[in-house]
Amino acid sequence: LLAKDGKAPLGDSSGFVDRRGGSLRLLFNNLVEGQLNLTSWTNSIQCALVREISQEEFEAKREFVPESDKDYALDVGGATRHVRLRTDCLGYVLFGVESRRITGYAECRAKMAEFLPWTALLYHSFLLLEVEGGQLLCSEKYNDELEAIFGEREVAQAFAMQFRATGQARRTTSEWRRAELRPFDDSGEPLTVGRFMDWVDGPYAKKYQPYDLLRMNCQHYTSDLLGFLERGQALGCPSLSRRRVLAAVQRDGLELSRAPE
Repeated sequence: LLAKDGKAPLGDSSGFVDRRGGSLRLLFNNLVEGQLNLTSWTNSIQCALVREISQEEFEAKREFVPESDKDYALDVGGATRHVRLRTDCLGYVLFGVESRRITGYAECRAKMAEFLPWTALLYHSFLLLEVEGGQLLCSEKYNDELEAIFGEREVAQAFAMQFRATGQARRTTSEWRRAELRPFDDSGEPLTVGRFMDWVDGPYAKKYQPYDLLRMNCQHYTSDLLGFLERGQALGCPSLSRRRVLAAVQRDGLELSRAPE
């Protein structure tokens, strides 16, 4: 099990989440062994928080620079904008915005190699989720890991189209399609950031497998997430958030016996 900070298993000081990669593979191994608390997933997925800074801040020499901080100069519509990237776990970065609705999305594709033409199969896929309040959340699977980027929409989108959450530059990337989402899904509930986190913690965590070119790659993750966004539930799992379960149990403890397994 993870500690509350999501950085190490309880009773183990060796460190559980390897920020250089492999954290989800470890979680998967524990799931196979029946040891995983699924609500740990959003505390093990790394998310890059993108914040715009001034040119003076960008050029200034800071005496102390946290390892998780990196500065970038972005091309945004032909103009140079400066941003600061700070990496933390997804649960921390999205704390306080769980109730905000996801209003739309854009599917983006990046070339696997610059010399390759665009094809129907060979591309890297990721999604940009538009969040009410002028913010944006990028979500993707890269090898074994889930990665995310969050920030003010214009600069976060520009960053996500040019870089991964790790800061690695992307190959040529284009927006493939864009769609708006319904205000409410079939259950009558709004599709919020919190419900996205519930989906990651529950249905997707149960399905997760390490990278497999034919059965579990970035395109499969995009397809699964699109199914959740467009239908409110996916992967054959009920759309039932832990927040709804807790609220029901607080009203009547017997409600837990009626919940799906």
